[in-house]
Amino acid sequence: MAGDGYVRIYRSLMSKGYYSDSEYVHLWVHLIMRANYSPREYMVNGKIEHLNPGQFITGRNILASETRIHRSKIERILKTFEIEHQIEQLKTNKFRIITILNWSTYQNSEHQIEHPVSTNKKEIKKEIKKKRKKKRKKERKKEKKKKIKKKRKNT
Repeated sequence: MAGDGYVRIYRSLMSKGYYSDSEYVHLWVHLIMRANYSPREYMVNGKIEHLNPGQFITGRNILASETRIHRSKIERILKTFEIEHQIEQLKTNKFRIITILNWSTYQNSEHQIEHPVSTNKKEIKKEIKKKRKKKRKKERKKEKKKKIKKKRKNT
């Protein structure tokens, strides 16, 4: 996931109540570093997920492995970030999509293209369901065409 470029870290981080706990700061910087800076597609469990800047797919175990912070503390820290309105999480039983709130406010520069990031969990879930439904419909249509083609070939 390492790449070229940079992210902005604002001094206001120092005024956060958790600033003196290095694991909180470490995880926050890690989340910012992991977030997409441009729209991307990922294949997760056989499904395509479309993510905007400021979002990424991960899991508690992955974050624990990448940061060497215990899984249970990862969960507590992420909950704190949600309460502080720094992130939102869309959790499934297989993965979670983390959205850095106000990503475009803090990370966009004159060199970056601005893409809207939805911060509403319901909107994110609705968008994912809509994309999955559209993909299933497309797959059913493709299967139907295959069946018709096969039927024609056999007759």
